[in-house]
Amino acid sequence: TCVGVDIGNSSFNISENNEFDIYYSEPLRGIIYDSGGKKLVSNVQSFSVVLRKKFIKDKEMLASVLSNLGEILGIEPEKILAETGIKDSADYFERLPDEVLLGEDISREAVLEIESNSEKFPGVSIEKKYSREYPWGQAFSHIVGFLGRVSPKDVEKGYAVHDSIGKDGLEFVYENELKG
Repeated sequence: TCVGVDIGNSSFNISENNEFDIYYSEPLRGIIYDSGGKKLVSNVQSFSVVLRKKFIKDKEMLASVLSNLGEILGIEPEKILAETGIKDSADYFERLPDEVLLGEDISREAVLEIESNSEKFPGVSIEKKYSREYPWGQAFSHIVGFLGRVSPKDVEKGYAVHDSIGKDGLEFVYENELKG
């Protein structure tokens, strides 16, 4: 007997665009305590939107993804890339880095919308991360310091585009111990 399977054109097209990516989850950044054991800095969950260029075929596909993303995030599509520092020019697609951080501190509603409609967002991934929470506000900011976005040089040193790095105070001095 001979068995044949007809997957049809739509199933074939889906299988042709079926790609995956592997990425690693980083450990939580360390918590800072005072000498009495009270938290000066802790972590709260947040979400980032990252675009991976290898899943975007061309400029038109990127424009579609940004348009769909703009609807959910309430941002004009042109401003999404502009906020990353990427200028809209004739060759911007070619100059697009392998990974681009498109948004931080995304609401849970937006995360659910993006994840439940993933076919409209090829190359887009939601990355769970943790932001710093300073229970004492600015009272100890001159000692504790703060975090900032990584620079291109930091990415070359092994940081991811969506990582934060200690820029001042204890966050800076103890970067290697706190980063996890």
